[in-house]
Amino acid sequence: MAEAENLRAQFRGCGSVQTLAKGVQGATIRNLKVQDATTLGSPARILVRNAKVGQMTPPTVSRAGVELYAVCGGASAAATGDLNIRDETERKIMNEELKEKAEQYLVELREKAFIEYR
Repeated sequence: MAEAENLRAQFRGCGSVQTLAKGVQGATIRNLKVQDATTLGSPARILVRNAKVGQMTPPTVSRAGVELYAVCGGASAAATGDLNIRDETERKIMNEELKEKAEQYLVELREKAFIEYR
């Protein structure tokens, strides 16, 4: 983690990543090209979404090891639109599931209810 923080402190732009990583034993650099942040693990996903172009995220620990992400390009309008559509679709599905659950509870309540008419 200390080496990762040191690497992040020395980061001056996307062009310097190769040079910086050469000084870190066991470092691997992968160019993810256009990477959808939703495919990343939870802490990394949030950090990448909040990072600005030209910034490096704080180190996170994953199964693969300690990871840093350099954000070298912004999300295109299409990607932003896709994320908005995904969020809207998730809300619709959740609302449908909750509606079904509410109907199930209502049926169950009616079956178990004891109503006395006088």
